[in-house]
Amino acid sequence: KFFYSDLSSGGSTDEDEATTFGYAFDIGILKKNLLIDKLNLALVLANIGPSVYYVDKTIEDPIPLTWRLGLAYELLSLADYRWTIAADYNRETIYDDDKGNPEPFYIACWKSIVDPEKKDTKGLETAKNSLMQGVFNVGTEFIYSNTIALRLGYLYDRTGQRHEVDFGFGFMLSDMLQFDFATIKDVGDNDGVRDGQMRFGMLFKF
Repeated sequence: KFFYSDLSSGGSTDEDEATTFGYAFDIGILKKNLLIDKLNLALVLANIGPSVYYVDKTIEDPIPLTWRLGLAYELLSLADYRWTIAADYNRETIYDDDKGNPEPFYIACWKSIVDPEKKDTKGLETAKNSLMQGVFNVGTEFIYSNTIALRLGYLYDRTGQRHEVDFGFGFMLSDMLQFDFATIKDVGDNDGVRDGQMRFGMLFKF
C-alpha cells in the first residue's frame, strides 16, 4: 500500500506544508472449511509500515496497525443463489513507549492487547477492556444469478461510540467488472460522524 496525506490544503501559504507519504503491507492466513464445509476463518495483521511525520521530524504519527479476525459461512450455494453471513473483529494496536514515541509493529501488535492500559495489570477486567477497544461487525450478502448482490450489515464500536447499520448492493457487469454502492445509517444515541455517508466502489478482476 502507498498513501499520500495532505492536512494543509486550503490553509494559509505562510504555514508549514503538512503533507506526508508512506507505505504499508498486510499479512494474513485463510483457513477454508474450518470444522465444517463452507466455514472460513481469516486472520490478518494490516498496515505494517513505518511511522510518518507531517512537519516536525521529531513528532511521529503511527499508521493504524490493525488485527482483523473474520468468519464467513455460506448458508446457501445454488446455481442461481448464494447467501453468505460473515462477522469480523478489528482491533487497532498502536502503542507508545514511556517517552511517547510509537513502538515498532512487532511490539505494538501484541503489547497493545495484553497491556492496553499500560499498568502491567492482568485479569478478566483487563482482558475485557482490551477486547472492547475493538470494532465488531456482522453482515450478510445475497447474490442472485451472479449478477446482483444485496448486502446488510451492523457495526458496533464502544470506544468510538458508533452503532451503525449499512445497506448496499452491487452489480456484476461481467466476470471482471463489478460496481458497488453502500450507505451508512447511525442508530445510536449520538450523532454518528458517518451517518448518511454513501460509498461507491468499482472492482476490476484480472
